[in-house]
Amino acid sequence: MASRQSAALCVGTSQRSLLVALSSSEKTDASLKSITQGPPTRLTRLIESNQCTPHVSKLNVDGLIPLKHNTDVEEEYDDDDPEGFEEILCQISIRLDRTVDSNKLPFVLQCYAQWISQSVFEPLKIAYTTKDTISQQFSLSQASRSRLLMISQIMRKLAKHRALDEEGNMLLELLRCEIWQNVAAFCSRQWAENEEREHAILALNNTFELMNMQAASAPLSDLLRLIQLAAPVFLKACPSPYPPHMSELLLEVNVNLRHFVVADVASSITTGRPLQCRYHVPWSLEYCDEFIRKREDRGSQWLLGIPDQFLLLLAYMNNLREDAIAANAMIDPTMIERIGEDIRVINVMPCESKEPTLAIVRTVVQECWRQAIFIYLYMALGRAHALDSQVKKAHRSFMKLVNGTKSGRNPDALLTIPMIIAGVAATKSTHRHTIISRVLSKSGLEQQMKAGQLDGTIYEKRVGELQEFN
Repeated sequence: MASRQSAALCVGTSQRSLLVALSSSEKTDASLKSITQGPPTRLTRLIESNQCTPHVSKLNVDGLIPLKHNTDVEEEYDDDDPEGFEEILCQISIRLDRTVDSNKLPFVLQCYAQWISQSVFEPLKIAYTTKDTISQQFSLSQASRSRLLMISQIMRKLAKHRALDEEGNMLLELLRCEIWQNVAAFCSRQWAENEEREHAILALNNTFELMNMQAASAPLSDLLRLIQLAAPVFLKACPSPYPPHMSELLLEVNVNLRHFVVADVASSITTGRPLQCRYHVPWSLEYCDEFIRKREDRGSQWLLGIPDQFLLLLAYMNNLREDAIAANAMIDPTMIERIGEDIRVINVMPCESKEPTLAIVRTVVQECWRQAIFIYLYMALGRAHALDSQVKKAHRSFMKLVNGTKSGRNPDALLTIPMIIAGVAATKSTHRHTIISRVLSKSGLEQQMKAGQLDGTIYEKRVGELQEFN
């Protein structure tokens, strides 16, 4: 334990307070322990009592909570789809009444389009894959259709407002419970060797959607629990050999496998927790270039905007860090210097978009990731202080990029993770205030308070923490 603590980022009181301010408010560190530790939660009790199924009493046959019928199916939305993602996915422009049977699949596609166009970096990259996957799952079974309709309702709500109402929170809990049960059911059975991977992939169905929605609307601990619970199933779903080769996983057709890798790495670098899975990543620039040649339209950059080369490098860096912690040793400074040079020369492909503004914003996001990885390298691996000259240089570059872009859902929502990393190195009150305001304004915290979902005393405590930096 002592060695792990000594290898943590070297931060001062203000930086630690910043991390508290950016973390989810209702949960404590104790809640991030394994779901097998401590007293059972409401969700684990539901799972253990087998009360959480696709057809629980509060759902009708289509997975919809009974609502008052609204004959006005037209709704006003902002233009959050400048690239025409919704048109590709559902090929309709009107708002659909989901109670009409023939509208159910188009309704699902429409809700997915509204949410994905707001929540991922390059939605066009997954348009056709998303459409095919939804169509296949919709025709799979009645239970699968019910789940898709439930997911669609949550996405529809989140697309309009980041703070879920009571009905939305109930739907999210039901969805989380159902997916947890599917994952637990897979782990409880012995599978024939030739069937195990196929069933593991099925058990992971819709974990991408759940993680994506939890990241926007639920406490961080909920997301971490899901990653931890799904990790054994993910490993069974990976192709051989073991440990899984990250470069091969990022080329997988199945989006749940690619997304798990991203979620695992992203949660690790923002919390300091070890990766849930040990990945085979024999890092070199040549290895990186070979991956890019094979990638074509796959990879994972489309999700958070982190270039695949940087994702591979972060996994490699995490392996180095965990090995050093286990050996109670320091990482060779020449290794850190070499990695730093690699970060500088990695060539990131420019983003393409018919909207010039989007192309510029996406380029800024990618370069912010580069500077955040510099900070992570020097502080997490090199154990440098926030006042270290190399850390300060990377942080200055990061803040210059952030301050050069207008605050808004895009790019701020896509910059949340790199801003949290940069926040650890923030030594100026103005920088800390900028990071906090831009992260929290897009995290749904303020909306939750206005909607009455966040206890006022908790919010006041959070505000007090933020005021420390002013």
